[in-house]
Amino acid sequence: MARGQRTRPGKMRSRLLVQKVTRTVDSFGQGVPVWTDFARLWGHLAPMEGEELVNAQQVTAKVTHKVTIRRRDDIVAQMRIIAGNRTLNIETAPVSVDDRPEYMSFECAEEKA
Repeated sequence: MARGQRTRPGKMRSRLLVQKVTRTVDSFGQGVPVWTDFARLWGHLAPMEGEELVNAQQVTAKVTHKVTIRRRDDIVAQMRIIAGNRTLNIETAPVSVDDRPEYMSFECAEEKA
């Protein structure tokens, strides 16, 4: 959503699955990451474009999407989002959208298969 545009509940039409990573040990004693489902929620998934994408890539070279959801205090940058057949790694800490406490957004990088 562009800066200054109000977030409306009707925009939250993408079904998102948030996953968190845990570590387990395989049969060789190596640490292996295992992703487990953490939360299912509605959100707005938008590709980043133009100046917004250039500014984001100065910080993180692979940021491709911005995700907006209703505020939750339990989602952090070490998690990922599954949206349909896309996997998006959360790259930034959540921030309030237009200084409105009921919504937050974060930047994500899409995993390439």
